Amino acid sequence: MLLGPSVLLAGRWGTYSHKRLGYAYLGSMVVMLVTAFGVYRVYHAFGVFHYAALLTLATLLAGMMPVIIRKPASAWLTWHYYGMYWSVMELYVGLVAEVLSHQPRFSFLTVASWSVGLVFLPGGLVFWWYHRQWKALVRQRPMQP
Repeated sequence: MLLGPSVLLAGRWGTYSHKRLGYAYLGSMVVMLVTAFGVYRVYHAFGVFHYAALLTLATLLAGMMPVIIRKPASAWLTWHYYGMYWSVMELYVGLVAEVLSHQPRFSFLTVASWSVGLVFLPGGLVFWWYHRQWKALVRQRPMQP
């Protein structure tokens, strides 16, 4: 929960500490995703949280594969930024959903709505705010593939 934001706040992107924290985040997310697929007590089958874990896996792959293969050459950094940012947002949606799902008076729709609303709405605003700043930084000093 703390590694995701710390990667963005660690200082300059692409540095040794950024990469180290990033791989620690990736490793912790892999452990979380593997254990998520072992949980069946809620639905006793493949359920909505498993689909959410698949979505998080997709955003992690969308964020990490361009870094590893450095393609597409003109946009790998953008894909990395988008994928990693939204994987952190999905992690926090999962946290809020888990907390709210233990409230007996909340229906599934209530839990899902509040989880998305409390995380994705402010997270989307933060994303677009930093996206503009990040794009300006990339234009000033582009990273080499």
